Amino acid sequence: MRSPHLKWVALVAAIGALVLPASAFAVAQITVSSDGLRDFDVRSGAIAPTSAQRTAVERLRAAATWNQFGTPATLSRRGKFLAKHVRGATASAAARRWLYANRRLFRLSSTAGLEFVRDSRLAFSRGHAVHFRQVFAGLETVDGGMITIGLTGSARKGWNVAFASSSLTADNVVDGRPRLSAVQGFAAASRAAGAGYSVTQVRGTKAAGGGWTQLRVRAAGSIQRVRAVAFPTVRSGVIPAFESYVSKADEAYRVVVDGRSGALLTRQSTIFNAAEGYAAVNTIPISGEVPAAEAACGPDHSLTVGAGVRYLDGYAIAAHPLNDMVLLLIKDGVTLIAADSNFSPERFHYEPAGGVPTGTYVVRICDFDDPNGNAGWFDPRTYTGRVIVDDTVAPAPYLARWNAFPSTPLLGPGGGDPWGRVGTDIRKTFCWRSAPGCQVEAENLASRYPWDHDPFTDSPTFTTIGNNATTAESWTHETAPAPFQFRPVSPTRDYSFPWTDSWRASDCNTGNPSGSAFVPGVSFDISAAVTNLFVSHNRMHD
Repeated sequence: MRSPHLKWVALVAAIGALVLPASAFAVAQITVSSDGLRDFDVRSGAIAPTSAQRTAVERLRAAATWNQFGTPATLSRRGKFLAKHVRGATASAAARRWLYANRRLFRLSSTAGLEFVRDSRLAFSRGHAVHFRQVFAGLETVDGGMITIGLTGSARKGWNVAFASSSLTADNVVDGRPRLSAVQGFAAASRAAGAGYSVTQVRGTKAAGGGWTQLRVRAAGSIQRVRAVAFPTVRSGVIPAFESYVSKADEAYRVVVDGRSGALLTRQSTIFNAAEGYAAVNTIPISGEVPAAEAACGPDHSLTVGAGVRYLDGYAIAAHPLNDMVLLLIKDGVTLIAADSNFSPERFHYEPAGGVPTGTYVVRICDFDDPNGNAGWFDPRTYTGRVIVDDTVAPAPYLARWNAFPSTPLLGPGGGDPWGRVGTDIRKTFCWRSAPGCQVEAENLASRYPWDHDPFTDSPTFTTIGNNATTAESWTHETAPAPFQFRPVSPTRDYSFPWTDSWRASDCNTGNPSGSAFVPGVSFDISAAVTNLFVSHNRMHD
């Protein structure tokens, strides 16, 4: 018989994979690598939770982390449900009922402004992840304003709430009205993306699904898109805004601008966030159109692979952001990879042991075969992308390695001071690439460079700074960088520092950080500790 606690753990793990943002909650600065413009977000700082909110968490006997809008980023009880036997004819109805009962915890006056998005079924655990989005004056929120509630159960027996994750804002009205038209909003976005398309270059518009407007722009290689949205901020309320997808040559950006002034609010590269750049030997551009039919496929893109190729890397983006794409890699009629992580873009990385076998490969873009019977792609049905063929010499293993605990040190028996902690060093050796003495191979698709690599200089940092995270000693703030900012250094990229468990051995009392007994960069096994945190940040990112 399966334990109900195991079901709860499986449900929380699955929901966490659905809703958690791609960034760490600890002391890390998540960055991106791009050959184009750097990502940008005008928002900074955070709203602290109120004492009433913290009391509400205590009453639930739960643990919470907090997002920048002052609402729970995560809310759960270890091994237990947040609530049991919640009534509701459906999972979404029960989720809304539970949320209304706990509305003050989420800084809501009511749930009337929450629009139901979807109920994602988690078949293996019989769980549901119910998603709601805040809507202001008919405008959907972007980059915030979402909540996901995880439940399990049924209408007959009642629903058990296991988990909640939110980026809700406490604001309940949008600040003013847009002064710009959608075309003017797009023009402002194109300037922020470096494309500089003007209003006079827009030759035609066409309404599309999801509130989007397609723009035919002179000198642009593909259809551009814009829609009106609501953009929640930390200090300036909810701003009426325009969200645009701007493409030019080999660059594409998602840009949100203030609908009142055209000021840049946020910018993200949609190409390089999904497919980090490589210094590869051969880059092959691809483009085409998917026919107007369910599960239809575009033309085959063939490439011949000779001897000595280490990997193939493919990337494609649909002109319409809501077109659900499947990216296939095929050889001799056999599908090797079917990349289908979201709508668009999609990518694959094919690097079999011993290198890529020689022969002819086909890259194919298809519409996702929707069991609900949707009628294929929206217009325009075009896509662009590229395939990278890398025949460079493989770098020497291990590139870089780190000693880190797989999760936490072992716990010994007993519940008193020093809390049963035993000083056994069970750290494992994480190597970027497998090599003798390595226990965990860290290389993965989500982090295309070694963790200590700076893509902007295309060189290692020799410390706990990299493409995904910046990690350092921090004593005076629990969630943000603070003194003393020590980072261990290794010229050989071997971050295997000794760990003596001195914090436990001294009963957590070897001196105050400002006192004479404390030595920054030396006390409390700090090199090993920062390395351990750096590995944790990167594993959370990946």
